[in-house]
Amino acid sequence: MSYKGFGLSPKKKSKRISEQTLLKWLELANEGKTEYRIKIMNYYRNSYNEYSQMEGSTMIHEKDYKPMNCCLCGKHMDFIHDTHNPYPLAPHCYAKEAQENNLPHRCCGACNTNRVTPERIKGMEGKRLVTLDLCW
Repeated sequence: MSYKGFGLSPKKKSKRISEQTLLKWLELANEGKTEYRIKIMNYYRNSYNEYSQMEGSTMIHEKDYKPMNCCLCGKHMDFIHDTHNPYPLAPHCYAKEAQENNLPHRCCGACNTNRVTPERIKGMEGKRLVTLDLCW
């Protein structure tokens, strides 16, 4: 893996968790067990941070994130994990692109859920959707 992120080069690779373990954590988290909800959250945060350091990644490490405001509602976004691509309501913008070029085109989780996603679904109306049968 070639390091292409911000900040210091990663010192170690994260420990891989088996699919079976992850599924068990999800099951326990869905039963309301807080300890497993935290494990799932940390698993994904670590995965995003590791991916952010890979060549060609469009993500940034959470330590390198500079807080910004939502381009749709103005809410202050303290964490990278609460920023989303606002397209089609604003220009398409990846997290790393916004950071590197000081672009304000990121939206908060609430706007992503309540405004962006419905617009994306509307944009799919009348289009033929392709489904894939995936075998796990």
